[in-house]
Amino acid sequence: MIRSERGVWCIETERTGYYIARRGDLAEQLHYGRKIRPDAGPLREKLASSYCTDAIYDETWDAGVSLHHVGLELSPVEKGDFRRPALEITMPDGSRVSDWKLREEKVLPASPEADGLPQAYGGGECLAL
Repeated sequence: MIRSERGVWCIETERTGYYIARRGDLAEQLHYGRKIRPDAGPLREKLASSYCTDAIYDETWDAGVSLHHVGLELSPVEKGDFRRPALEITMPDGSRVSDWKLREEKVLPASPEADGLPQAYGGGECLAL
């Protein structure tokens, strides 16, 4: 079951839950494990300041938060999060810099077909970010 509650996307099975919320234009992973009552405030990564060598992604976030310290669904590449990316694309000019922005969220009745890529079958709803 997928639903939105208090600004949190809840993807739940009978016993587990996966919770995601917007952080600016990005999607932040809040919790995966046993089902909980979602509230983005207490579940968000607490970051009061950046660290000495951090690249600040957006100075309007919580005193200039670095992406390196926030659990994101899909992190911008070469923009401050220096962990191994989940998705990396090489542009025609050879650049790998990408800045994934969350434009919309919607629940689809089933996973869209993606020829040539692994996909789930018979799983029901799909959260598209």
